[in-house]
Amino acid sequence: MQVLLHLSISFCAEKNVIFSEIIGAEDTPYDGGIFVIHLSLPDRYPFEPPKVCFVTPIYHPNIDERGRICLDTLKMPPQVG
Repeated sequence: MQVLLHLSISFCAEKNVIFSEIIGAEDTPYDGGIFVIHLSLPDRYPFEPPKVCFVTPIYHPNIDERGRICLDTLKMPPQVG
């Protein structure tokens, strides 16, 4: 199975904000869907991770009801001291 990712990116007038559209891959439950994502780069990027949120409602075990991605690997390391 070959999976192609269709992606478009729009930059917002607001500083460090990007909107992106991802088209769902063929032969998946997301086939034909258009999913809008809001990406915000903090001033401390790349030392602080970007904030990513699905604007389009989506059902996925790693996306909460507000569209936030819920993965421990995306969280900041613990503060020391």
